[in-house]
Amino acid sequence: MAQAADTYRTLLFGRYAFSTWTVCLGVGLHALTWFMVATVIPSTVTELGGARLISWAMTIYLIASIVSGAAGGLTKRRIGARAAFNLGAAVFVVGSVIAAAAPTMTVLLVGRALQGLGEGLVIALSYAVVREIFPSHLVPRVFGLEAVVWAASALAGPVVAGMLTEAVSWRAAFGVNLVLGIVLIGFVAFGIPRETSRSGGKDLPLVRLGLVGGGILTLSFAGQFLQAGAILAIVAVSVAFLVASVLLDRRARTRLFPRRAFHPRDPVGQGFWLVLLMPIASAGMSVYIPLFMQVQYGFSPTGAGYFATLTALAWSSSAIVVARFSGRRLTDTAIAMGPVLQFAGLTVVLAGFMIDTVPMIGLGLLVIGSGYGISWAFINQRVMLVADPAEGDLAIALMPTLLSTGSALGAAVAGALANLGGIADPVTADMVRAASTYICVGGLALAGTSLVAGWRFSRAIPRPVPAGGPVAPTKPTAMEGT
Repeated sequence: MAQAADTYRTLLFGRYAFSTWTVCLGVGLHALTWFMVATVIPSTVTELGGARLISWAMTIYLIASIVSGAAGGLTKRRIGARAAFNLGAAVFVVGSVIAAAAPTMTVLLVGRALQGLGEGLVIALSYAVVREIFPSHLVPRVFGLEAVVWAASALAGPVVAGMLTEAVSWRAAFGVNLVLGIVLIGFVAFGIPRETSRSGGKDLPLVRLGLVGGGILTLSFAGQFLQAGAILAIVAVSVAFLVASVLLDRRARTRLFPRRAFHPRDPVGQGFWLVLLMPIASAGMSVYIPLFMQVQYGFSPTGAGYFATLTALAWSSSAIVVARFSGRRLTDTAIAMGPVLQFAGLTVVLAGFMIDTVPMIGLGLLVIGSGYGISWAFINQRVMLVADPAEGDLAIALMPTLLSTGSALGAAVAGALANLGGIADPVTADMVRAASTYICVGGLALAGTSLVAGWRFSRAIPRPVPAGGPVAPTKPTAMEGT
């Protein structure tokens, strides 16, 4: 315990303090922005109008952050980590100013898009620089701290936004984002070394980025249809966009993804599938649990929202517990147990809804969160260690982007399943029982695939790491592009 305490003191207050706070602020800013805006949007609509655009205030932010996050590794290679961090933070600040001063909902959406573009780049870099700044034995604990900060931001977001909206205005919430963006720029000056790996590059992969964004945007419409045929057609188009982006990327000189991304027999591909599939399977919980708890069990909006954060609480607490794990056997077990616990948690949630037992539903959410907390840091570390050093920036920078992509895809899938389950206005308890069954069963089917991906990825053999520090990335060859 004393050694662990000394390690965290080194990270938070010692020689790595500025770097630790910089990457943690980058991760926390994403969660805080998301949950604060989700809280203030009803007040925003009351003042500005545009109720039909309310969902787009969240959707456009998420899509923009996924697209810019996908380009995070490429941007770091081109201009260096410090300049890329500053670029992302500056775009986020501009977006926050526009959103805070927005006279109409349309202008607010412009600000939200810029916030997403900036924060997507920031959070990708917050993962990408870890292997260059911190020695290898500290990497799991840095990722663990990032998970804790994310969960704490998720808990603080609704409280801070609610207090500011009641005491001042919903615009003050965007003012907090503005201040934090400026603070991040200040931390970057001291926490991100100027000498990080970079290489030249000329072309920006706009077509491939457009295909990624288009695929996610297309799938977001799936939840608007009730017919299974229409839903399947939309899913097919969305998958075609995403597959085309990966296939085109493999033939490009300037790549967004590692060459073997999503290849089922490659360790990096297995890790990518695991990170993508887990949030797809459980996204329905974060989307629908607040509504279900209000309708079926009489929770207040605030109480239902905090009930849904049980997953975040379990994620952060379990991440702290396992941060001290070391050795191949323990880390293998932690990676494999992530999807196992997710599958078990979804099963418990389904049982809780079927027998109308709130504590069982809460227990299931805690188990799902524990699955993420136990495995997330080690999944990131393993991807970093099995990746070709020339592609390490691309691989690790994509991890939070894949998580966001999985969440977006999962939310769309959950919406389609809820519609097939008969959910409609006004929502009744009977609808909740049917929709929760569809969502949980669908999630379990997807979680079954992540079980296979987790088991295979846990057996991936890391590349040897020098005892004195992390693997230093090498510059790509001319054949490999940037």
